[in-house]
Parts: sequence; C-alpha cells; structure tokens
Amino acid sequence: PAAYGITPAIVLKDGFSTYPMTAFAFGCKVDEDTAARIAALLTEDDGAENIPQPAEMIPEIKKNVLTHTLNYAKVTAGFLQAMAALLQSVQDSPFRANKENIVLRLKNGAYRMYLLNDHHNKYHKAQVSAQVPVQAVKIVTKFPVLPPKFVDSFDSMEADNHIFTDEIQKVKQNFIVKIPPAGVVVLDIWTKE
Repeated sequence: PAAYGITPAIVLKDGFSTYPMTAFAFGCKVDEDTAARIAALLTEDDGAENIPQPAEMIPEIKKNVLTHTLNYAKVTAGFLQAMAALLQSVQDSPFRANKENIVLRLKNGAYRMYLLNDHHNKYHKAQVSAQVPVQAVKIVTKFPVLPPKFVDSFDSMEADNHIFTDEIQKVKQNFIVKIPPAGVVVLDIWTKE
C-alpha cells in the first residue's frame, strides 16, 4: 500500500501459506481490542497443507498459459476469521441481519441492502434490525411481491407466525423479509435519522 501512497489502518497477512494472502483496510479506525483479536487470529495455523501449483501437479498443464501463470494458495482459518473480525468492527451499517448481507449508502440517502439465501432449496426469512426507526422499505427485486413485515420482536409469536401483507404498518426498527432459495433480495431502506 505504501508504494501507492496509502497508509493502512491495519494490515493482515496469512503467514502460513506459501503464497500468503495480504489484506489491508484504510479510511477506518480499528480499536485496540479488535487489533489484538486480529493479531491473535493471525498466529493460528489450522494445519492445512499448502496447495501445490497446477504446473507442479500435472506436467501437461504447462501448455495452458492461464493456469500456468496463476498462483494457487491456501487460506488458513485464522486469516479468514481475522478478516471477518475486521469487517465486523469497521462497518458503519445501521443494520444487523441474520443472513449474509451487503449494505451501501445511495446518493438519495437510502440504504441499499442485499440479503442472500445460501440454501438451495428452501425459502428463508431474513430478520433485519435497524439502530434507528425505519421510515420506509422498498423492494427493488421482483421477489418478494409482498413488503417486509414489521415486528416488535423476533422472539414473539408475531414474528414466527406472521402473514406478509401490504397493509400500512407501524414504523418499527425490526422487520422480516422472505428470500428465495439460492437467491438475493435487494431492499432500499429509508431511516428516520
């Protein structure tokens, strides 16, 4: 990063790989507890063997320029956990969800949330909590057809046995939305900030 004039807040390197992965974060603050946790995770070797390069495994593959010029590397579990810890600590999203998600801030002030269902043959319900009251939620994708269901709590019967409806609902900070199998639902969310 220094070669490009970037001063990272933190640098992570997988020290147990022949071709070590390196990651860095900038434009954020990493607190001391998170930095210590990440440093500890980076010292953990999961014992997995390094991945042999394709050219070393099969001599005939040397004819294929693409696979011959690419390096293959193992990534240790400690490095992956360190990356996850970093991402969790520096994100400034006002939302938490029980499904994998990405949240971006749009120019119009809305948050665009991508919710993923990694199960290939089951619909899932994503439970989303906002740190501030939600003013409106618009579904950008074609599914689901019905809007999210706002609930007071995810532990209540209301959350377990609800019917999705397009009726006007009281503004709350928790909502549930259906995600199709192996699919993504995209939402635009406006909050009362």
